[in-house]
Amino acid sequence: MTTAEVSTKRKILLSVWAVVLIGLPFWWKTTQVYRAHLPFEEIAHWQDLDGCLNFPVRVNLHLPSTEETRTLDLSDITRDVQKYVDTQSESNMNNRLINTSLGQVRVPVQLSSQIDTSEKIEESEVNGEYHIYVRSVGKSSDSKPRVLLHDSRSIIIEAQSIDRDTIVKTTSTVISELFTEEETKIAKTLNDDHNSDKVDAESLRVMKYASSYQLTFSLMNEDPSTLLVSWEIDAALREYLYPFLSELTKISNFTVESQIQNYATLTVEPQRQNTKKSHYYYLNPESLPHFINSAEWNLASAVSTSPSINFLIYVAAERHRPLRIHSAKGQRISNSAFLIPRYGGVAISNPKVGASQTSQKSHHFTPQELRQYMQTFTVQLRELLGIDEIRTIFQRAEIDVALVSTSGVGVTQWELDRLAHKRTAQNMVSAAATLSSLSRLINQIPNMVVLDHIQTEVTEALGSLQKACHHVKNMDYQKALHFSKEALERSESAFFDPTMVSMLYFPDEHKYAIYMPLFFPISVPLVLAAIKELKEMRKRKKEKAE
Repeated sequence: MTTAEVSTKRKILLSVWAVVLIGLPFWWKTTQVYRAHLPFEEIAHWQDLDGCLNFPVRVNLHLPSTEETRTLDLSDITRDVQKYVDTQSESNMNNRLINTSLGQVRVPVQLSSQIDTSEKIEESEVNGEYHIYVRSVGKSSDSKPRVLLHDSRSIIIEAQSIDRDTIVKTTSTVISELFTEEETKIAKTLNDDHNSDKVDAESLRVMKYASSYQLTFSLMNEDPSTLLVSWEIDAALREYLYPFLSELTKISNFTVESQIQNYATLTVEPQRQNTKKSHYYYLNPESLPHFINSAEWNLASAVSTSPSINFLIYVAAERHRPLRIHSAKGQRISNSAFLIPRYGGVAISNPKVGASQTSQKSHHFTPQELRQYMQTFTVQLRELLGIDEIRTIFQRAEIDVALVSTSGVGVTQWELDRLAHKRTAQNMVSAAATLSSLSRLINQIPNMVVLDHIQTEVTEALGSLQKACHHVKNMDYQKALHFSKEALERSESAFFDPTMVSMLYFPDEHKYAIYMPLFFPISVPLVLAAIKELKEMRKRKKEKAE
């Protein structure tokens, strides 16, 4: 082979290899998935929410202007009460292991004292600011102080004497029972949400938080051939339920719809119970989980994508009336109503139908008749939304407590404040946990697509978390709830975005499996030709050297 031929051969070989070497980076770059940069360090920072789960409150202690109180040292009383409350909070946290996976839940109390010359009770309109009034009452047979909880975030302590010891002991007990119990509730809820081994009945009953819910009220008629039913549900809702829902709009929004369904047959057959004077039919607790006939009852909302809460008034057929519910002990439940966890509530109606000249009978539910059902549904909705009963807080304390409600809407400001704190903490913890899961998922799957709008959602979620934490520290709990809700919605929007899993099943191994059948047949001759040419070059150099 002449020198010119050898040179031409080398140029051809080098040109082919040049194309390959230049093309490989382009191929590698063009086959990569797009991954927008995410702030992983900031996401990791929010895995510790210490300081953001503290819900400070201000308590103003008001003492009457009397000869006995004028001699008291207010700063000394404030210091003793503050010390007792702080000690109880620390002891409570240590005893119940209140630490959550993302931080410590605290409700720090800031106490101030003053002497009032007026008997007027101030009404606080700020979540986190409360007033305690100490009043002297005449002697009675019961020497224990009496505590009155007002809707207006005020507490009145009525005592026979208002000496220093009575003020310190009673005030300290009231504040500790109110706010250390709230710490326990919030921390317990957070631990139940993230530890499936310790989930209790309350956590399984309460609906997951949502910014809006769809309430569906259904009148279910088992047999319209013997009884036609109708109801004035709009008037009943306006009178008995809407005032309650208007207060809850501080936490979530609600849309309401109603319907009547006929031929609502049961999936379980009621049992007959004979008594001395009459008989009735009943359902056991074991059959209640199967009460809803999902196959035939159309309870899904067609107007909203919000989580649905269903409330049913069930009118049994004549052959099953009167229909009752038995407890686990076999006793008849008076209101014949039961709760379905994370779903809604059911109330059974046995309307009294008068004699009719025809076989077709009818019954109309007036607003007055629907009142008892609306009250039952209000209680059930409170449980589903996780509203804690404020009156049960003081059961352990040896204090006579009464709730003075003037609004009559079914929920107090105390309960709304506690619900706002709990939902804010849940939203912040859930948002931080969702972002953490998203971060781990992206790092574990290098070929997962991360588009720019995912980056925007994550950045906005982190910003909302920061704002929520800021407002919690500043005791602006309404804004804190708003931004915590926004953080949760944006974090879930990023995590469940459809584009996040488009390349989930195409890792590098699949890429090699696709392109190797194309590249391997070409690469083998090229490699062999390069090796052969190298050997010939070494041989010619050796011959020249000799």
